[in-house]
Amino acid sequence: MRSRLSTIVPRPTVAGLSVAATAEAKSYRSFSRPTSCVVFLVLFTLVAAGCAGSAGSQAQGTVDPDGTFVYAYPITVSRLDPHRASISQDGTTLFPAYDRLVHLAPDGELIPGLAESWEFSADGTTLTMKLRRGVTFHDGATFDARAATMNLERAKNVEGSSVTTDIASIESVEIVDDYTIQVNLSKPDVSVIGALADRAGIQVSPRALEEGVNLDEKMVGAGPFKMVSHTAGATTVFTRFDDYWGDPAKVETLEIRVISDQVARLNALRTGQVDATTIGANQVRQVKNDPTLELKLNTELQYYYIVQNRSRAKQDDVRVRRAMVHALDRQSICETIFFGYCEVTDQPFPPGYYAYNDSIPDVLYEYNPDKARRLLEQAGATNLDISFLVPAGLPTYPEVAQAIQAQ
Repeated sequence: MRSRLSTIVPRPTVAGLSVAATAEAKSYRSFSRPTSCVVFLVLFTLVAAGCAGSAGSQAQGTVDPDGTFVYAYPITVSRLDPHRASISQDGTTLFPAYDRLVHLAPDGELIPGLAESWEFSADGTTLTMKLRRGVTFHDGATFDARAATMNLERAKNVEGSSVTTDIASIESVEIVDDYTIQVNLSKPDVSVIGALADRAGIQVSPRALEEGVNLDEKMVGAGPFKMVSHTAGATTVFTRFDDYWGDPAKVETLEIRVISDQVARLNALRTGQVDATTIGANQVRQVKNDPTLELKLNTELQYYYIVQNRSRAKQDDVRVRRAMVHALDRQSICETIFFGYCEVTDQPFPPGYYAYNDSIPDVLYEYNPDKARRLLEQAGATNLDISFLVPAGLPTYPEVAQAIQAQ
């Protein structure tokens, strides 16, 4: 199911500077391949209509370059070490400070980041990347082929890495010259480019790595913002990095504030405590006609899914796994939990996206309880006991899990 997500952000002129990183983080979720797609999300972006950083004297829609932009987010970053951070939502906090080899445009297109260009060999097993010159890390270190190689090797091999599987096809990385690297793959794998747009492609200062800086306490990257402070579960503050290679950040200070309760987030926006935030689908109606807020609704590459553990009894049988999907009334989940802001689909990409396959039906496993029962009978799975692990801190995940349990 493709569904819709709500986000409240301030005027577009302001939102473009920091929420871009948030959008990129969310977009990348579609590159993982689940066993069963459940829901695709659409992003609701809500903005305070007169937002201009924190400077109330600014004209409506203008940006105070010396101002502060405060973004409220429902969950805290799992950890600051980018290669050990455990969930893609961590990109909201990591990406302002850490740049990646590849970027994601708002529409999900893969575009150059710290890698200016890339090319696969004819057999698809060698990836050559030309790196951007003139890039400086927050500690003054220089970005080059040596730095890129160190980071890719760390992402793949550091103890506790959460991105090892994302770049499992990378066998080795070679330095061709100061600004060219050759990535050797165990097999053709074009998806590795997508992985390098997320945490696996994050570049940490080589000086910080060599000096053993504790990356769970201090982010040392080459992004548009430099970390000032971090209080786990509360707030992360950044200041503009004037030596950033790309377009400079439009405000001096960025603050990402953790507010887990969606009602509290909306109230914080309305009272001017924050400039932008995410909202739940159940809040769309109440803010839709509010002239003081700007709501943005965009189709996302985010989706809800179930990853079935085939090492568990009976789940190694494809009939059982198919039965579980046929037993789900995904449309009812869409209507009751996401208030209709969703689409039922078994494709990992929405229509109109370049990777969408219009030769494949959107729904391969329709809701059919009778068929699910027959498949379970054929598999001899008469007493099936299944447990779910659910990220409780993320909005709507517990509700979706409860709906699945009830069905």
